[in-house]
Amino acid sequence: MKMKQENLPEISPTLRKILYILVIITILLFLVGIASMLLSSAEGSLSTPMSFQSLLDSILKIRPEGIIGLGIFIIIITPIIRLLTICVYSYIRREKIGMIATALSLAAIVISIALQSIS
Repeated sequence: MKMKQENLPEISPTLRKILYILVIITILLFLVGIASMLLSSAEGSLSTPMSFQSLLDSILKIRPEGIIGLGIFIIIITPIIRLLTICVYSYIRREKIGMIATALSLAAIVISIALQSIS
């Protein structure tokens, strides 16, 4: 069943709200992480990169560097969520140029992440 384009809801307000919420969550995580790091006497390991497993362990143990790491992870994943949403929406609206452009952007991100993990 084909949907008429005029019956589709506008994506911008919804996407804007989602991105806004993600940014607010990130800011709150940064503030909580920094505050807990300052209030605790535990040494944080923010100066060295964390593996995904050590990040997950820090988050589950509710350590300050895990909270800050989660905020960083969310802020990194936010543009990817935006691109995925636009790509799906372009596919639904049958906008080939928009779909191809966002798919190429996603491919560039995936390739850069893959190349980073190799080196």
